[in-house]
Amino acid sequence: MKKLILIDDHAMLREGIASWFTKNSDWTIELLCENFERLQDDFEKIQISEEDTLIAIVDLSYKQENSKIEAETGWNIIKWLKERNIPSIVFSSHDTGTFIEKAMGPDIQARGFVSKTSNEKVLLEALDMVARGKTYIQPDLFSGFIETKSLLSALSAKEREIADLILHNEDNEEIARKLNIKLHTVENYISKIYDKTGTSTKKELIEVLL
Repeated sequence: MKKLILIDDHAMLREGIASWFTKNSDWTIELLCENFERLQDDFEKIQISEEDTLIAIVDLSYKQENSKIEAETGWNIIKWLKERNIPSIVFSSHDTGTFIEKAMGPDIQARGFVSKTSNEKVLLEALDMVARGKTYIQPDLFSGFIETKSLLSALSAKEREIADLILHNEDNEEIARKLNIKLHTVENYISKIYDKTGTSTKKELIEVLL
């Protein structure tokens, strides 16, 4: 059987998608969760056999306190599911090339990406594609993904890490603290990032990457 986990903190959207899939597809709803905590609590309730296909649809942003990074929980959910051999499709309003590149990249390894501005048929197409062992990026988002991927490929791993922190509005001092490097080292990295991306300020860099 084709079974689905849906993790989204918007109850109406979550229930609406579940209802649509129940009525219009051969996918059955195995688990509905509003956040990471509920997923972890209810995960053991899932009944799955070797013949079943289980895929998760995961939002990136959740209502949470004490978090500067809005999408942090979504990334953690996808990685947690991957450790349990469950592929994820991102379903998010954060649908810029940078988010797609991160979601599909080697650290997160989502198997698909669909914008919340799309309809359920696109989500169903993504599910069926991932169930066949393929990856899926919503077609009208693909050009932005390729442009961002090409731009970021010019950056080193450390430069990409710093660029990601800049996108999440971290200042230089906080970046230095998080990466355990000196402030002037951060400033040198940022200068190189500007050169490689053709930008001269953090605002310009954010505009280019998003």
